[in-house]
Amino acid sequence: LSPEHNADEMSALVNELVANDVEDQIAWRNGMRHVARLIRREESTGESPASSDVFRLEIPKPGVLDHLTRRPTTREAPGQGQVEIQVSAAGLNFNDVLKALGMYPGMAEGAIPLGSECSGTVVAVGPGVDHLAVGDEVVAVAPGSFGSFVTAAAALVARKPASLSFEEAATIPIAFLTAVYALKHLGQLSEGDRVLIHAASGGVGLAAVQIAQQVGAEIFATAGTPEKRAFLESLGVPHVMDSRSTAFADEVLARTDGRGVDVVLNSLAGEGMLKSLEVMAPFGRFLEIGKRDIYENRELGLAPFRKQLAYFSIDLERLFAERPALGVKLFREVMQGVEAHTFTPLRLQVFPISEAVHAFREMAQARHIGKIIVSLDGREPKASAAEAEVVFRADQTYLITGGLGALGLAVATWMVEHGARHVALLGRHQPSAAARATLATWAQGGARVEVFQADLADRDQLSMALAEIDRTMPPLCGIVHAAGVQDDGVLLHLTRERFRTVMAPKVGGAWNLHTLTADRALDFFVLFSSAASLIGSPGQGNYAAGNAFLDALAHHRRAIGLPALSINWGAWSQVGLAAGAHRDSRISQLGMSITPRQGLDMLGRVIHQRAAQVAVMRVQVGLWQQVFPTAADWPFLEYLAREEAASGRLRSHESPLRKTLMALPTAQHRRAL
Repeated sequence: LSPEHNADEMSALVNELVANDVEDQIAWRNGMRHVARLIRREESTGESPASSDVFRLEIPKPGVLDHLTRRPTTREAPGQGQVEIQVSAAGLNFNDVLKALGMYPGMAEGAIPLGSECSGTVVAVGPGVDHLAVGDEVVAVAPGSFGSFVTAAAALVARKPASLSFEEAATIPIAFLTAVYALKHLGQLSEGDRVLIHAASGGVGLAAVQIAQQVGAEIFATAGTPEKRAFLESLGVPHVMDSRSTAFADEVLARTDGRGVDVVLNSLAGEGMLKSLEVMAPFGRFLEIGKRDIYENRELGLAPFRKQLAYFSIDLERLFAERPALGVKLFREVMQGVEAHTFTPLRLQVFPISEAVHAFREMAQARHIGKIIVSLDGREPKASAAEAEVVFRADQTYLITGGLGALGLAVATWMVEHGARHVALLGRHQPSAAARATLATWAQGGARVEVFQADLADRDQLSMALAEIDRTMPPLCGIVHAAGVQDDGVLLHLTRERFRTVMAPKVGGAWNLHTLTADRALDFFVLFSSAASLIGSPGQGNYAAGNAFLDALAHHRRAIGLPALSINWGAWSQVGLAAGAHRDSRISQLGMSITPRQGLDMLGRVIHQRAAQVAVMRVQVGLWQQVFPTAADWPFLEYLAREEAASGRLRSHESPLRKTLMALPTAQHRRAL
């Protein structure tokens, strides 16, 4: 049931208990009934809505991204000066993420419509519209555009250039409107000016770079990761600095001989904003596109303004509400620039509407470059380059817990093979002779792999180990939590202590890792869970419970905007707990084990994926029946069983007990049971 008390769900619980229903994993959330199914990953993006579906993406209760949902709605005939658009692609902006998280200043109560720009096809035209017709492919500024249809002011709708795809066109409106309004209309950016563009690898930042290059300004740019900074350098930006440090201020002054810059396009808050003011040249223009400091009423001394500075706050929503004529003029200027190829589409990452939650999380974590686009045309994106071939940073540190075990060492070897040069292995004991030999081999190859001793479940020990890693190694940017122990036994024999032994590294260790690194900008936070938490495992109630916690923690981290992936591994052969517990032989005979090479290849394919949880196991329901006789009848495996039944591999099975009960009159069920 929902974490919050809900009287309606108590009634639903009673109905579930008395229902003649095969479902055995049921969740009630916000008045909706959910059941569990295991689905192949290539199908797990869900069914795309049919073109006839009418829905809008909303969040009934802002605060948790998982609450994003597609709500059925009705279409409205366009009124005077309006058109209705069937949406093909919509641009995601950071304002949408803030609204979904309940952090946007001045939000109203109730369901929050999301989206502000889109591309698509005109399906209806209202009175007074003569420059557009039904069937026109268009790009638009359109509030509430995360839906199958949207009604927009015709003045803010333009025909889409035929050379652009719908996804490319959707990168244009808000980013270029913001940049044109700020830099050209307010900032009067001109040839020879020096301009500092913060977060220059984002949508508005890249649009601003295009404008600054066209007018002949000297560009100073900041971005938060080495990859983003390298991308800006590839565009010809001469001065690129780190946005996650205030050191950019000293760098700007040093590179301008103390004069500073003429224009700042600012999105930093707090100290970053104040430092940006300090690097302004006389008669400079400060263009604020962030809202945090303004709505928090941050105090700002007037001393910098002795240099005759101008401060502008940019808010497109208010511009369109209070000065619509100017908004329309700017929109036309942007679209004329697109038609003339003065402005070009931004780098983009596409998510289908079925993965809208992942799109919002990607933006919340600020991992993307350019624009995030949500596609509503039913096509699924191809695998990303990062998914196809994982490459680790040579100048950062990766932490592996359980790193001295065979599985941890295998993961470390794989990381080194794929570019990692700084790896920290965390374990409770000193390395074995075999582990020391492996460490020596890595050192000869130029990789620095250090061993740190700590009990993960002891917060103080883990905190000291992390502090030592920070002191002696490059910044930590990725974590693989592979620590675990087993103590198997039937449930009646699993004492409190046997539960504590197994759950300490899983629950205590994972939680300590989460809380002690929550403020770090990690590329990934991978939890090695087990298929036991999905399908059970005889004699492993404590182990299944510990891994179920890892699964839940991954969803929790994603819900609050932090990276996380829980992998429900099937048994690995040769390495891992199953091999050590001599389960490997039985599992191998059934063809269910994963070789180390297969496991590491799969880790590379899923490590940067958008879901919070993925299972990696060899599945053949017919074989599983030899271990679990009723496997074919589990609702959880319905889709997989259906595939095997269609191929003729699956033999149906019915529980003898259920068969006996169903043959008896209802009045005899209780006594027989």
